Amino acid sequence: MTLSLVNTVMPYIVVAISLWLILTGRLTYVKGGLSRPDPSRAGTFSVPVEAQERARELVMAGKRVEAIREIRRATNLPLDSALDIIEALRQGDSLPDKIVEGSPS
Repeated sequence: MTLSLVNTVMPYIVVAISLWLILTGRLTYVKGGLSRPDPSRAGTFSVPVEAQERARELVMAGKRVEAIREIRRATNLPLDSALDIIEALRQGDSLPDKIVEGSPS
């Protein structure tokens, strides 16, 4: 009798605890999330030279957040792409200021 009651009530208890954890901020679910910055992906983005220079100066001065803001303001890219660019600039890579699509005919 007791085991059947536990089996019947347990799913409701699990859902209730899960909802409580989510609503109180102790448990979150982020679809996709951020991946680690990968400087090899940065070459696919067009970044103005002035923004690259300013962001590189900020990164070298230890102002990474300001550098990310500079890149995002200049390019309108999402955060994960801006992080890739910042990591490439930190490593000393230079990025294209224009992306040419297609091959010349």
